[in-house]
Amino acid sequence: MDLSKVQNPASKKCVNRTELDSHADTCVAGANTVPLYFTDETVSVAPFIGEYKSLPDVPIASVATAWDSPIDGSTVVLVINEALYFGDRMPHTLLCPNQLRSHGVQVFDTPKVFDAGSPHAIIVPGQIQFPLQLHGIISFLETRKPTKEELRDCDRFELTSAASWNPFAEYFQQKEDLLRQRNASVATRHTPLELIEDVLPRLVQAIHISPPPKRSQEKDSVSLNGDSCRNAMAVGQSSRATVITKEDLARRWHIGLEAAARTLTATTQLGMRYVDGPLERRLRTSQHHMRFPTLNMQIYTDTLVAKFRSTRGYLYVQVFTNGRGFLHAYPLEEKGDACHALSRFIRHHGIPRDLTSDRAPEEMHGEWRCLVNQYHITQTTT
Repeated sequence: MDLSKVQNPASKKCVNRTELDSHADTCVAGANTVPLYFTDETVSVAPFIGEYKSLPDVPIASVATAWDSPIDGSTVVLVINEALYFGDRMPHTLLCPNQLRSHGVQVFDTPKVFDAGSPHAIIVPGQIQFPLQLHGIISFLETRKPTKEELRDCDRFELTSAASWNPFAEYFQQKEDLLRQRNASVATRHTPLELIEDVLPRLVQAIHISPPPKRSQEKDSVSLNGDSCRNAMAVGQSSRATVITKEDLARRWHIGLEAAARTLTATTQLGMRYVDGPLERRLRTSQHHMRFPTLNMQIYTDTLVAKFRSTRGYLYVQVFTNGRGFLHAYPLEEKGDACHALSRFIRHHGIPRDLTSDRAPEEMHGEWRCLVNQYHITQTTT
């Protein structure tokens, strides 16, 4: 019998759930995960209400949790990178939907009870689909801690990127504003004026009205009256700091404090990982972004099409430039080969720190998206 799948009778109410939490700005790893490795950074976690103190020095980790298919009983391992690790201090794991979406994972969190056409699932495009369940109105996956054998043998699917996650990066809002303006421009050009005047007054923003809390419950977010218990699960990062200080580096390298401070400023420490406890398994290599130099410049790319196919069969060319004289182009037979051009560019010149493209599918999804995630490239679109 696999004891990892047997729950403690004394804790029947503690179901191992990996829940979607739209108000959590970062994924949170709970008791149903095992850490694969820790980064060298910690954060202070701010609660959902200012009356409670922040939790300092919460480690950032890549964790694994096991999911058993309800169809055939097969087990796969879900890897959550850049998660706030609480371990046994938190019974459930929380998933930030937008952190998953930024990795190219599709999250359909609308239950079928509200939209019969909704998949109500987490989908890794072209690979696997995880149907979601409901606990009240909370969408979740039922997962558990994987065994050592499962970590070694089972298929793995990454739900989030291993690149440093900043939920308050300005480019999220910039991209949102750009797309909103573009959609408004298209609506103005192609929608009859009389239709806009008729429809717009009817659009009302959804609101949620709730009665004021009772005085006895004002200071506590959780009611303890039996079945009326409600869990407030929203969390947010308030600050992020590295574990290595200049004093640590100066002691290890036998250098002065000023030299240590300059070293920390000039280096990324992105390749550092820590394992909690003794190393009992091989740490998987996932340091693609450390194999090539980083180009500390903005790189722009686009796919150009020729009028006629060349004698060698090329019809397209992928262009990379910084707009200041640096330019390199790679011929392509098909537009879908743009990912190969990006791979060759990285091998020949280095990893672009910031990459700007249009919203062409070949520059947003598939193998292109995998390369962007592997090499920790920040991609923006026009």
